[in-house]
Amino acid sequence: MFRGDRPPGSVRLASWLLAACAALSASDALSAVLATRHLDAAGPAYLARTAFGLDVVAELRSRLFYNLVVAIGAALVLAPLSVAVRQPWRTARILAWCAAFTVCAALGCGIAGGPEEVAWGGGDRPPELQRALENLLAGWYSLLHGLMVLGLLAGLTAITVQLLRTSAHEFYRTRNQDGGPGLWTFARGSGS
Repeated sequence: MFRGDRPPGSVRLASWLLAACAALSASDALSAVLATRHLDAAGPAYLARTAFGLDVVAELRSRLFYNLVVAIGAALVLAPLSVAVRQPWRTARILAWCAAFTVCAALGCGIAGGPEEVAWGGGDRPPELQRALENLLAGWYSLLHGLMVLGLLAGLTAITVQLLRTSAHEFYRTRNQDGGPGLWTFARGSGS
């Protein structure tokens, strides 16, 4: 059980995990920006070697942009939720669950259609063209992005589990019973 206005340990842990996931998402956004800058620098060398390079560079840029948008969106949603879940608002807990599911789904789509597929795609290419193609995506990006996504998926799963615990349920339930009647109070009473 919890003491006074202080949320239980499961809610506090979920709050800290939300803040950590927001920071990790911001770091992932920074890595996508740096990988895009690398693409801008390496793109001309690739374009000089092939006539069809513009499509490859544009596709790679769009996939990096998707990762950037997801990371920024996750950071902007998860950061305020890290504060909101500490309040005895059921809505904050439900929004945290919805945000966790949405961010996990968006990250999964980003991994499935990631930039690695474009940069490291197979094919019969001359070795110098293959090296130029592989150089379009910064060598460190795939590993770093993969580790950050793995950390986010683990953190968001832990947040969901922490907010499902009994102590969290009691924290949100007992606080809301002290307030005035809500819409559902009247809806339940009208059926009798």
